[in-house]
Amino acid sequence: MNRAILEKYALFKDDPIASITPVASQGYCNLNYLVTTRKHHYLLRIFQQSNIDRKVEIDIQKCAAKQGIAPPILIEDEASEWMLMAWVPGTHRTTFNKTALATLAQTLQSLHAITCDAPTVDLTVQIREQTSEVQEACRTLAAYDMQPVLCHHDPNPKNMLWKDDHSLTLIDYEYAGYNDCYADIAAVCVEFALDQEHERFFCETYFEGRYHPQKLEAYKVLYRQLCKEWFEGNV
Repeated sequence: MNRAILEKYALFKDDPIASITPVASQGYCNLNYLVTTRKHHYLLRIFQQSNIDRKVEIDIQKCAAKQGIAPPILIEDEASEWMLMAWVPGTHRTTFNKTALATLAQTLQSLHAITCDAPTVDLTVQIREQTSEVQEACRTLAAYDMQPVLCHHDPNPKNMLWKDDHSLTLIDYEYAGYNDCYADIAAVCVEFALDQEHERFFCETYFEGRYHPQKLEAYKVLYRQLCKEWFEGNV
């Protein structure tokens, strides 16, 4: 990206850019750069995939940022080709103690309580290969009422920045939209390979008591199949 494009914004008038360097860990949908000035650090995200509605993504992240669970967006390109956000220090983690699991459950509660203009996502429509396991999962889910909430849909380790066990920021809202809360809960259980004890603790913390294990298992099936097909098409 041309550095001059950023430097025209008032944000850098009295604090000029010192460097723009690629972030070591890149995702599949964006190019990410650390923008450094004398006083601050920022994250520049240049959008890559054209099949994602970036205006919706930006609006959702803004809503989440107001709740303190997403990085604030400081500059957004008028053509939705890039955005600049606050740099959030943190680490990725692949294992949890119960304190961190409780923090994750509470963070998802905060996200799921947000009301904003976002699409409704039907995971069953996105799955190409309707295996017998997927079909059985769909039959299971048909027996439950769906209460749509704002879901992240991609709560994997790289999309979480941890300051400590009590502080979590969610990033990358490309696939966010309204769905049953079990979609995110199941994704966490799969992504972090939670054992039975930690899965039960996580679910009971999120739901503040009773939950539906069969519904959870059905959403796990859908999530695993979606991940399989996504990586087959993008890696």
